[in-house]
Amino acid sequence: MKSFINPLNLVKTAVCIALGISLQIADNLLLPPINIPGGKLGLANIVNVYSLAQFAVSTTFLIAVARAILGGLLFGGTMTMMYSLAGAILSTLVMVLIWRLRPVFSAVGACIVGAAAHNIGQVCLAAAILNSGAVFAFLPSLLIISAFSGAFIGYMG
Repeated sequence: MKSFINPLNLVKTAVCIALGISLQIADNLLLPPINIPGGKLGLANIVNVYSLAQFAVSTTFLIAVARAILGGLLFGGTMTMMYSLAGAILSTLVMVLIWRLRPVFSAVGACIVGAAAHNIGQVCLAAAILNSGAVFAFLPSLLIISAFSGAFIGYMG
């Protein structure tokens, strides 16, 4: 019986997930923390940019979701995983849409918008969990950070 899964793509996908988690470790350990909850460079998103260019949309979502779940469980528990997952899903969705408009948006532009969407997803989840809009006070600072980090990741990817 013939398999519908291409073994080479399976290996590439697994390597991307592992690389994404490794970059999350580097992001958490090597870079100085930003004093705003949720603010960081987001090195693991380099893998998302690569996967947008190399794989089908479904594989890009698989990589982003698997990295968010595994990274969240490895480094922070269920709540961290939920925030990471909310950000990853919204960010990947927005980046896929922007990536299809590449003549209008560059890879850097897609990364900036994706980083902003990641933070928006996390803040919206926090507002829902806490049943309070007070967490939106963090959003302007996070969007400034996401502009710089998204540009950096876009140039790196």
